[in-house]
Amino acid sequence: MRKVLGRGSTFFLVTLVSLSILVPITVGQSRDPVLRVGLVGDQYGSRGNSPDPSEVLQDGLALLKKQNVQLILHLGDLIEGVGQPPAEYAARFARMAAILDQVRIPWYLVPGDHDVNPKELTPNSSDRSIEKLFYSNYKPKRPELSQGLYYSFDVDGYHFIALNSVEHLCTDVRWGNAFLARLTDEQFSWLKQDLEKHRSSRGIVVFTHQPLWYNAAAWQPVHRLLRQYPVRLVVAGHFHYSQDEGELDRIRYVVVGATGASVKHASAETGNAQVVSTLILQGEKMDLKLLPIGSDSPQNFATRQDMDRIQALDQALDELADWQYEPGDALCLNNGVVAMKQDGSAGAVRLRAIGNPIDVPVRFSANVEADGLPPTEGKFSTGLCRELVRQDCVLDPGITTKISNISTVEFRWPSLTEVPTEQKVPPLSPLWELLIPSKGFTPPEGTELRVRLRYSFPLDSGAKYVEQNLSMVLKSCAQASSSK
Repeated sequence: MRKVLGRGSTFFLVTLVSLSILVPITVGQSRDPVLRVGLVGDQYGSRGNSPDPSEVLQDGLALLKKQNVQLILHLGDLIEGVGQPPAEYAARFARMAAILDQVRIPWYLVPGDHDVNPKELTPNSSDRSIEKLFYSNYKPKRPELSQGLYYSFDVDGYHFIALNSVEHLCTDVRWGNAFLARLTDEQFSWLKQDLEKHRSSRGIVVFTHQPLWYNAAAWQPVHRLLRQYPVRLVVAGHFHYSQDEGELDRIRYVVVGATGASVKHASAETGNAQVVSTLILQGEKMDLKLLPIGSDSPQNFATRQDMDRIQALDQALDELADWQYEPGDALCLNNGVVAMKQDGSAGAVRLRAIGNPIDVPVRFSANVEADGLPPTEGKFSTGLCRELVRQDCVLDPGITTKISNISTVEFRWPSLTEVPTEQKVPPLSPLWELLIPSKGFTPPEGTELRVRLRYSFPLDSGAKYVEQNLSMVLKSCAQASSSK
């Protein structure tokens, strides 16, 4: 691979991952000193209910202290600074910094999007008011911090480079304008000079917030620069899940998960874990371990292939999240009986945006629960499922999917042509329906109807799943009509 990429060939990091290179490089006996480094992920950036970020951070730091780490690299999103006035920003920063200070281990921070983005999330925003607050609050702790929020330092002969991945404000390699997410020319020039000054280091570690290598065209010159020096690892956060992308030109690329920010409703190794990590360096040798908070044993990193698939499936579940707000799907109570709000007919839970956005068969399941509701099974639309396995629908790759990538999933309307017309776009047809029994189930107002959705498939590291739990509070049809 090094020979292919060495002559200016197209740079696609998606080709990085191979199970053969995901085996950790273990630290053996050597005269080189051993350096133990702790890695801490995001505290902020959440959806739904999340734990108290400060408590998770404290637990994570306590776990790292038990591992005898000698320094801590924080990968950004220390606070939620978006839209905060200076005094509130300073108070939030001081509170989280105090937690880091309490462990009495040197810590180093890179800016995350939640640390520096302005209130108006305009791509390439010129509003640097929040960014300036980050600088003024962190600079007293790190005099080496530049105005550009990048810097470097040395520990025991190893060199560490803190890159600012959010110089272009309100851009994002996954959930935003990915083409703008890149280093500025100024930071690239600084990086080049810094690497040259530290060419003789025992090893170099680069840490940053966004994994900018997802913008392959913009990262290509950065990688070509890094590989000329003894760079061992490039590590980022931001995604709230962990993945090991293997090595390219002897440089290992890794994303570490959240340490307090929201995580997925999923199996542990596909994003449902609050974690810290340890990095042990000894000369050219390196050992990296992922440590779930509250667990007694390390956790395996997922591969990029697996997590890109899980991310697409998670996006597909988001398309179902507003099922109850489709006018034809809203439910209400008519004299204690669940009915369709639109026409008063027999109540049913109907799901429309069901499909498989990835390249391998997946299983989809849906279950409806409510206090007093007897076990009831739903039915899938004819022709949707390759087969049914214990009420799980096995979906062929790409079925019903119009657009699919790691950031966006959209489903198609089979009744519409691809030719632009003036036809009105109807709602997607229901692909799964569960009739709610009118006998034996007369719930009172305020009853919560819960819907659990799950996608699963065999990953490289075994069968895993991602799910989403939705709910609707049932109101009387008269009340529901008056609250339109």
